[in-house]
Amino acid sequence: MQYSLNNKSYSIGMATLAACGGIISNQASATIIATDIDPDVLIYNSRYDYDINADGINDFYLDSTRSYGSSIVVNGYTYTDFTYSFTGGGYNGNQVAAAGELNYGDTVDASLSYSTDGLLREYSVDYTGSYVTTCYSRYGSPYSCTQVSYDTYLTGDFTYNGYLGLALNIDGETRYGWSELYTNYYGDYGYLRSYAYENWAGEAIQAGYTYNENTVGAQPSVSVPEPSMLMLLSAGFAGLTIARRRKQNKIT
Repeated sequence: MQYSLNNKSYSIGMATLAACGGIISNQASATIIATDIDPDVLIYNSRYDYDINADGINDFYLDSTRSYGSSIVVNGYTYTDFTYSFTGGGYNGNQVAAAGELNYGDTVDASLSYSTDGLLREYSVDYTGSYVTTCYSRYGSPYSCTQVSYDTYLTGDFTYNGYLGLALNIDGETRYGWSELYTNYYGDYGYLRSYAYENWAGEAIQAGYTYNENTVGAQPSVSVPEPSMLMLLSAGFAGLTIARRRKQNKIT
């Protein structure tokens, strides 16, 4: 029994399917891996390590510390100098952005400066005989110090919700990501609320985004083929069907 196959039809069909597969594969590769933490993790005078790519190895940390200095008695009350610090950093070559607190939609990519550890927020109080000196810094900015009275230096509880840029090292390639933080003004506590990273090496990510804005329809995590791609797939299968029918007709 002999048969012949229309090589042209077969080749066109296979080439079309291969091309469509490549397009879908490229879209799927640019996927954001996001994790929502529920309930939020409280970091209060403690350190918290987190593994954003779920490989069993901690990638980053957040740390809340308190340190105390000398004391002074004023009007029968004892006041002790103190410093609150809230820091973040990375392990094993992973780094955090040093550019400052990011807002939703800010771009995290190679244009930012990164370091293995960074001071996210610090607040210190130094007591003297007649006034209180308070100093404050965010993301390593120069300390801003003021002198206030004893009854006004620590009023209110101002809180901030922002994002920390991340540079995750996987097999020598950088994946950019973010972690969402909720901290108070004084830096004595904070919450880790969620985190995410782009699984395509070198691809930028927007702070707070859980989908890639370049995917079709901007759908979370899943890339859906465009109508034109579906037409290409149909054309590919049609080419294979024609080749199969010609093969059957020429069987002798």
